Amino acid sequence: MRLKIFDGKYGLTVIRDGEFEGTGKLSTPLPGRLVPLRSERYVQQTNGASNVTAVLTSPALASQLDERLAVAVCDDPDRAHAEIHLECGASHQRRLQSIPTVIHPTASIDERASVSPFGVTIEAGAVVGPFTVVHAGVVIEEDVHIRANCTLGDAAFNLGTAGGGVAFSRHSGV
Repeated sequence: MRLKIFDGKYGLTVIRDGEFEGTGKLSTPLPGRLVPLRSERYVQQTNGASNVTAVLTSPALASQLDERLAVAVCDDPDRAHAEIHLECGASHQRRLQSIPTVIHPTASIDERASVSPFGVTIEAGAVVGPFTVVHAGVVIEEDVHIRANCTLGDAAFNLGTAGGGVAFSRHSGV
């Protein structure tokens, strides 16, 4: 998604457009994050964070940000970040709801497991154990075994891939 689609919303002025994949904080270990920046103390860390591609900040800090970063300025970066997070989450949920769940005929799903009716892919030979919950946005790759009492794809994030022939045990999460 491009930062420019939020220009003029939530008090934002985009001064350098660019793409981001989702919202987060500096510590969020996912690529393509849009993050808020309130303090000069974190400018260097923001510039060096490979997971950050876009920043919401004050006009005073914007000039200190690396040219590779998309930048929007506003009076309250945290509020704008929260609003964009909510908007992106709602958009992501709508997208997931448009994708039917696909379960390969050779996959084995325990009758006591719960699999979202939309946005899930379960590939050949995969096994999903009892009392396991699979949320929208999850892909369970070929021959992966998910044992009992696991939760995949936290409802707050709706993403995750279980792959590589891994077996997940109780209380595991992806």
